Amino acid sequence: MKNIIPKKCITLFAISLLVFGAAGCTNQSAASPVPADSVSESSSVEKKQETENTAAENHKSGDMTVDSFASTFYNTTDTAHFFRSLDGQTRILDFETMENVLLCNKPNCNHKSNDCIVNRLNGNVPMFSGTDTYYFIDDYPRIQEGDDGKPFLKLGSTLYRYDLTSSREEKLLYIEGVSVSDNCYGWLLHDGVIYFIGNHYSPEYDENGILTFYGNTGGKMELNAVDLSTMEIKQYGELYDLETLAQYYPNVKNSGEVYMAGVFDEKLYFNVGFAHSIESGYSFYVTWFDLNSKTYHGEPQDYTNIDYCSADFVSRDYLVITREGQADIYKAGREQTVTIKDDSISPWSFLSVFDDTLFLCEKAFDLNTKESKIIDLLKEKAVVAKYDDSYVISYINKQQDFEKIPASQLLNGK
Repeated sequence: MKNIIPKKCITLFAISLLVFGAAGCTNQSAASPVPADSVSESSSVEKKQETENTAAENHKSGDMTVDSFASTFYNTTDTAHFFRSLDGQTRILDFETMENVLLCNKPNCNHKSNDCIVNRLNGNVPMFSGTDTYYFIDDYPRIQEGDDGKPFLKLGSTLYRYDLTSSREEKLLYIEGVSVSDNCYGWLLHDGVIYFIGNHYSPEYDENGILTFYGNTGGKMELNAVDLSTMEIKQYGELYDLETLAQYYPNVKNSGEVYMAGVFDEKLYFNVGFAHSIESGYSFYVTWFDLNSKTYHGEPQDYTNIDYCSADFVSRDYLVITREGQADIYKAGREQTVTIKDDSISPWSFLSVFDDTLFLCEKAFDLNTKESKIIDLLKEKAVVAKYDDSYVISYINKQQDFEKIPASQLLNGK
């Protein structure tokens, strides 16, 4: 059984993006809504003059009618790239101006106060709808003593909305019984519904009555959804069968993780991952949730023969599933799958597809001819977006460095 270990060409944007699974589509009463407080605080915003304000204003005119998928490390829209910087702050790269600034629109903000959106996000990347941003702030698990004197694990998270125009934050909903922290690796705003992973940490009592629980890996995780029009919460079941998987791979209770990868063809994709042993690297398999039928697919039928792979690139136009030495590319509106084979391909690679070209570090693969070529301009770089007639390029291992290169220049390798 082969363990999958990330190769060299993995950018910091994807380093924590892959690993999840799905079990049955059962309604489980794990997360229960609690009425939220009303509006917390707001402040009027004068005309934007600082760089941060300009970037936020430019983003307002972007096409936000598409799904807003945010891993906790990035959210790429048609007009901007939002990401967590190396120093743990949320930043925005405006594709038009290529300004790379903190996601803050408050005039003269020093980014140190509690009402600064950058501090509120604590490095997480929000979802967007127009000028509204949505994000969770977690209570983080803590053991408390109940009325009966027995310890229990206190879990809860709060959903907030923040208007980039008015700098007004609104507390929408407190969700009791689950943790929705940056350890949950992604959330999705789709047709007015926010889908998120709730972590239960699987608390247990030992023979002495001492309460213990798993950390941010290995616990029970399930898919939940909040309808923003009604604030109603729905549960769609566990994202992987922890107990069954643990029968074959006991270390999953110390290492199991679930990550959202994105939406393609009305399906929300996950990467499920775990380490076979303490010493081994992680292995992954891909599952998905049908957003129309609300059903799971892809959970292994035979846990002794798991198809190890990962969804390394998911967009409106393309889905890329990678295995060792192979990438299967699905394109919207095209029935036939394109398979590219190359020794440089492995699961958990940072790759991307634009204009029927698969980019993997300095290699570019034509999906129509399956021919590959080396592009010197992409050495130690990665393509993160296509904007107008140019590609937006990230420097690998230099998360805050970007450049925009005309498509004709890049593809010609000049």
